[in-house]
Amino acid sequence: MDLADFDVLAAVEKGHTYTVLTPYGEDKGKPTDIQIDVAGIGSKLYDTAMGRIRAYQEKQQSRGKPVDQEYMDSLYMRLVVDCTRGWTGLKENKKDVPFSKEKATEMYEKYPWLRSQVLDALSYIDTMLEKK
Repeated sequence: MDLADFDVLAAVEKGHTYTVLTPYGEDKGKPTDIQIDVAGIGSKLYDTAMGRIRAYQEKQQSRGKPVDQEYMDSLYMRLVVDCTRGWTGLKENKKDVPFSKEKATEMYEKYPWLRSQVLDALSYIDTMLEKK
């Protein structure tokens, strides 16, 4: 066995391209033509974003205050956006949506099911190892 075949840190930095699934209707769960390139859990992008989340939680805890759920949601949104590196096939109203961090934020706010799928895709370590 070659340990390099299981270099999780290299794999999550390289990430993978996630194929978005149809969220509702009779085609629910079927692959679409939207592909989103993401860095994985444990990547530098992910760890930086999680650091912001942990710091806020610790700050609130040390003050004896509850976390503000709306602010937490915004931190998780930023995590998903930060870990998104690009996409292809994403259209809205039959028009291509070019990738930018601003557009990613807009699309993930407007389509929470998409954000949820991408957040899940950050944890697909097996797929990232296969891509490596």
